[in-house]
Amino acid sequence: MKPFKAKLRGKSFTISPDRIAGNCDDPKTPGEKIIMVDPACRGREELRVIIHEALHACYWDLSEDAIHEGSRDVGELLWKMGYRKRGPK
Repeated sequence: MKPFKAKLRGKSFTISPDRIAGNCDDPKTPGEKIIMVDPACRGREELRVIIHEALHACYWDLSEDAIHEGSRDVGELLWKMGYRKRGPK
């Protein structure tokens, strides 16, 4: 995955590969904010990690348990509906 920009709840984030499963900077961080996704993640796990970190970016005040539960459930729903990643853009 090449780094790219995404706007989440009005804040600009760079989505970037990194060797950790996932991480999201606090949306209140001044300057550039980064969401990191391990490039080794594939398929269902990659979808869940991206949803998980995007939820952190949108709802920083929610607990880790709430984010985990929501990302797991939304990821599973989208996977069952057939959503899959296409090749690089």
